[in-house]
Amino acid sequence: MVAAAWLCEPLGGAPALYGTLYVLTCTATAIWVRPADLATAPIAAPIAFATGLLCSAGPTQTLTELALRAPWVFAGTLTACLVVLVRKGLDSLRQRLRRRGAAAAPRG
Repeated sequence: MVAAAWLCEPLGGAPALYGTLYVLTCTATAIWVRPADLATAPIAAPIAFATGLLCSAGPTQTLTELALRAPWVFAGTLTACLVVLVRKGLDSLRQRLRRRGAAAAPRG
């Protein structure tokens, strides 16, 4: 998100571009994170958003920018939560099917 903020800086901040990059980053992070760390993806996303703003807007403007761009923060965080929930659900289903298959296998 720091790189995204630096990319958007010459374009006058480009809130829509920064927000879109944030949602894409949230999605990619939730897809690529290890299964053991699934819960951290939605938590780390808003921190990354604020860090990018801090690097581009400075400490005095960061709170204002966070307030103005709150819909993007919510959209990205919600996207990460949904991807994590789907991944966790699929992982649980795979484990259940694996256990069921192991229980049904003939022993000998």
